[in-house]
Amino acid sequence: MRTHWFALFSFLLLLITGLLLFLPQVHTALVWTGIPLKHLARLAQARPEARYIAFYSADGVYTDSLSMEQAALQDVMLVYEINEEPLPVPVQQAYPLRLIVPDMFGYKSIKWVNRVSFTDRREIGYWEHYGYPVNAYISGHGPQQS
Repeated sequence: MRTHWFALFSFLLLLITGLLLFLPQVHTALVWTGIPLKHLARLAQARPEARYIAFYSADGVYTDSLSMEQAALQDVMLVYEINEEPLPVPVQQAYPLRLIVPDMFGYKSIKWVNRVSFTDRREIGYWEHYGYPVNAYISGHGPQQS
């Protein structure tokens, strides 16, 4: 019996290794093009009392917000291109705009953004209604805002 398990394990290991050689490689180096939120706030002439930027998705389901300090972090932006191409219309890449927050978990980078507002109160995001943290920093990066 022991020999059969070893033979089965060896066969499965070889099979999986062989399959991995033929799978297409995943390319993870993405180049995003967009407007940094700190520039957007300046261009929009956000009022001094605005402490947050709220984001709303075109489907009406997803919302989220960032503090002005979070929005001013490096590489936080609303993007309209991926790898020098416009965001595709299919849902995977979030046409017309996608929020990118590199130092936070993905649920803060909402897709299908079609409305942005500057406000004095935090908009509780879709995922935060289900218990996800408001401050979704990866490995403690960035300022901790309440």
